[in-house]
Amino acid sequence: MITLTKILEVVSAAYVIDTELLKSKQRTRQLVIPRQVYCYFARYYAKESTTKIGKEINRDHSTVLHSIKEINSKLSVHKGEEDLNIMVNHIQDKLNKIKKYTKNDEKLIPSYVNLIEMCNN
Repeated sequence: MITLTKILEVVSAAYVIDTELLKSKQRTRQLVIPRQVYCYFARYYAKESTTKIGKEINRDHSTVLHSIKEINSKLSVHKGEEDLNIMVNHIQDKLNKIKKYTKNDEKLIPSYVNLIEMCNN
């Protein structure tokens, strides 16, 4: 299983945003969308409660639920959200690679940094 921290790191890297900014109180569009994407993937890959997902980014469980609904809506209804679709697919590919490698044997990957390098190849 992929941890919330790893998901946060992958989303942060994809959007080129520091993880601490995603945890901040700021609500600019540049941070809201990546935060929502994090919630979307955290719920699917980490299988954690919305409360725990929210605590990771200093948000309430209802914000997490709203974020998941927003991303689902944008991906299914708004076909014009091509940038979002591209980013979501990119992040999903990275997370699937992490899931594939960690599923077989946690000891195969000595560090997260090495994993990111493997994903970039």
